[in-house]
Amino acid sequence: MKIIFVFFTVQFLFFNCSSQKQKKFSSGAFKPELEKLNIIYNAKNYPAALEQIEDLISRGCESGDLFTWYGYCLLTITKDYKNARQYYLKAVKWFQEYRTEFPEADNFRKAVFMLGQTYRFQEDSSFNLEKVKEVWDWGMALDKNNPYIKEHYPKLLADLTAWNDHRLFNEQIMKMKNIASHLEKTPDLTRTEYDKIEGINLLDQTNLEQLARLKNVEEKEKREIDELIKAIEAYKNRLR
Repeated sequence: MKIIFVFFTVQFLFFNCSSQKQKKFSSGAFKPELEKLNIIYNAKNYPAALEQIEDLISRGCESGDLFTWYGYCLLTITKDYKNARQYYLKAVKWFQEYRTEFPEADNFRKAVFMLGQTYRFQEDSSFNLEKVKEVWDWGMALDKNNPYIKEHYPKLLADLTAWNDHRLFNEQIMKMKNIASHLEKTPDLTRTEYDKIEGINLLDQTNLEQLARLKNVEEKEKREIDELIKAIEAYKNRLR
């Protein structure tokens, strides 16, 4: 009796799990509508596509393609980066769950790529290139042959280098300006007093010249450094 009970318990759990997965893998029941939607989406009629996508989602349709299309429509029409990001992530997770059924799904690759892109342009017009890189690195770990990430990855690295150069420059130049302003207000410092100023090593000419050689710093910014170097040299020459 106990053996029979265990057998039926196992059977119940097996069919229940299968039923749950089948329920989640619901795109088959909506296949005709998804095919029509695909035509509308590929024709770039995004407003009409958005309306149909939201209707399908409201009726319980779950599909990696659907979530990917929804993400793009949200970006294109409403600029809703937050929800677009959410649906691109849902698409990636959906394709991961059904990787056996869709081993080479193009929308899986697009979803990972676009998930990263949502961090490049956000609601407040800011960007987070480190997060883009984090997402794309994850995407390449999932699929090293992702053509969308591979094509744009070198540009991302170049943008990161440029952004870091400018961030470093802006941080350092602001500190230098504050120190230079302090020096202007205290023209009679001795050499000893000068050397004790916090951060004065930032005004070392070698350091300034290294900043000026940052390849992503614009010419007008380099001229700003040159002027600062001249001002500091003039001040040093007056030190007792």
